Amino acid sequence: MSMAIDQEQQEQEPARHHQPPPPRQPQPQNPAPLRPAPQPQNNFQKLEHNNILGKPFEDVKSKYTIGKELGRGQFGVTYLCTEIATGNQYACKSILKRKLVSKNDKEDMKREVHIMQHLSGQPNIVEFKDCECCSPLPFYGVMHRDLKPENFLLSSKDDKAMLKATDFGLSVFIEEGKVYRDIVGSAYYVAPEVLQRNYGKEIDVWSAGVILYILLSGVPPFWAETEKGIFDAILKEEVDFDSQPWPSISHSAKDLVRKMLTKDPRKK
Repeated sequence: MSMAIDQEQQEQEPARHHQPPPPRQPQPQNPAPLRPAPQPQNNFQKLEHNNILGKPFEDVKSKYTIGKELGRGQFGVTYLCTEIATGNQYACKSILKRKLVSKNDKEDMKREVHIMQHLSGQPNIVEFKDCECCSPLPFYGVMHRDLKPENFLLSSKDDKAMLKATDFGLSVFIEEGKVYRDIVGSAYYVAPEVLQRNYGKEIDVWSAGVILYILLSGVPPFWAETEKGIFDAILKEEVDFDSQPWPSISHSAKDLVRKMLTKDPRKK
């Protein structure tokens, strides 16, 4: 359009010496508002708002056939599953994200996964698969904090099947010298120092001692009809090694249980 106007003016005023139009100057533009440089997108970022573990989702049914329900817990359901490629059977723990209502709930779940990854390959620990993860635990730098018979599984139905610890939802990595104060565990198996809110890694020894006492005698060392009664018995009563069947149990077995159930953590 501008060139056409210049030509018309030149025809109407032939005597005027035509001056070439000045070169166009670039028009200033309003600077764009500063924005953060775009970051490369990946599955982690795309799913960050609803992905607790910070890794891309994967359809478990592409690798496993989900079978019958094995049990339920506070946050989810455990199913029997079979790996399609090998036919190996595993327990699949399905976490209900809607029940992870607080930041602490989410951190607890992530810690459970990290602990199982840390313990991967230990012979007496359930192995973690595809979230990806997988023993008494102070030896591996972990405090279980909820040892009880329900949290042990046998690797098979064979008489020589490996015993494996499971359910690390309350577990923590041991920090030497740190005093723990939160009350965790299950009534019959909780150590007295947990109830006193002043404990360390020795509490797993106590819980294992309770399990051993039950295996040898058939009853827990401390019993009451209420949870408060059980806690009072743990704090105040002595372990009974006089009632049946303890007189017929070997001295070495009783000595082991007695040492595991000492109320002085320094002697465990």
